[in-house]
Amino acid sequence: MARDRIFYALARNGIRIPVSTHLVRMTQLPAHVEEPQGNIVSERAMRLRSAGVLGMLSLEQLGKMQESMMSGCML
Repeated sequence: MARDRIFYALARNGIRIPVSTHLVRMTQLPAHVEEPQGNIVSERAMRLRSAGVLGMLSLEQLGKMQESMMSGCML
């Protein structure tokens, strides 16, 4: 209510408050290109290997761990 009174008091005295405008641009994103599952697994295995304690595991072991995590079963 106070805001309305201030707005109308300013308007009566010839003081205009500019209305903010926003430009919204909608674009069509390109279709997601699926990466082969093997590439995803090996990339994640490399990231896991750089994570401290997991560095002692081989890439094959890390790959198996990552695959089992994606499928929802634990080793």
